[in-house]
Amino acid sequence: MEANFDKQLAKAESEAKSITVNKKPDENLSQTEQLLRIADVSPRAAFVEAWTLIEMAASKKGLKAGVALPRTAERFAYIILSIIPPVLVVVFLQRWFIQGLFQTK
Repeated sequence: MEANFDKQLAKAESEAKSITVNKKPDENLSQTEQLLRIADVSPRAAFVEAWTLIEMAASKKGLKAGVALPRTAERFAYIILSIIPPVLVVVFLQRWFIQGLFQTK
């Protein structure tokens, strides 16, 4: 079993050494080419990146037109901060909560 693994490992190492990679610097690629390279690795990541580019373009266009965009990041931060106290109560008082559920008189 080990001899077979060693042979396969040696074969994989020789194949890896023979591979040549022609890389172009990323800064010379257009946005489309960058998205296509990302899509080769992960289509979901390419979709998220494309959506980010669309949001940035819409934001720039809106600022030029004088449209104020709502600041949702602050809202989300307040929502997360408001969730923390109930979560802490559940975490620290879970023992007594469970005892209360299963306690019989």
